[in-house]
Amino acid sequence: DLDAPLTKVLDTYVHLPSALKLSFADPIELFLKIVFDDGLLAFQGLHFERGSTQAVHQDTAYVVLEKPMHLCASWIALEDVQPGSGELMYYEGSHRLPDWLYSGAYKHYNHERDKHEEHLGQLDSLVRRAQEQGIALESFLPKKGDVLIWSADLAHGGSQITDASLTRRSLVTHFSPASSTPNYF
Repeated sequence: DLDAPLTKVLDTYVHLPSALKLSFADPIELFLKIVFDDGLLAFQGLHFERGSTQAVHQDTAYVVLEKPMHLCASWIALEDVQPGSGELMYYEGSHRLPDWLYSGAYKHYNHERDKHEEHLGQLDSLVRRAQEQGIALESFLPKKGDVLIWSADLAHGGSQITDASLTRRSLVTHFSPASSTPNYF
């Protein structure tokens, strides 16, 4: 149900040449090749029709790489995003917060290894620690075609949808250096 919050279509770039073209738009590709000093690997795509309403989180908790910080995401607005649509929210500078280590050793959550309470604790701590550092929660209200690129540990999520008539069409792509092998494979 594409109209339901948290619904996402995975890897649309595999099936739609237009999504692949957007994910690898020249400015995105050039910027990320400079960041990684390597070729690019797109290894997970997410298409949203509605706001995700996902809790504030860090991608490193769920997107597993051998080197967790070798991850960037691009978020492309497929339409002008309106307030109340479940717009993307983020804590600017939160990627500098100290690491949360699951089971005292891992940046990623594993439901078989880690207790659910620890996972909830990590989510709560992101908001608490950002507020303690005086980091404000920002909303991203882009115009169609605008792109936000963030590093692996930027704390971000989807705000609540307050106007159910609005969509928030977007395309997210997770990238790593071409020389890496994400667990996603």
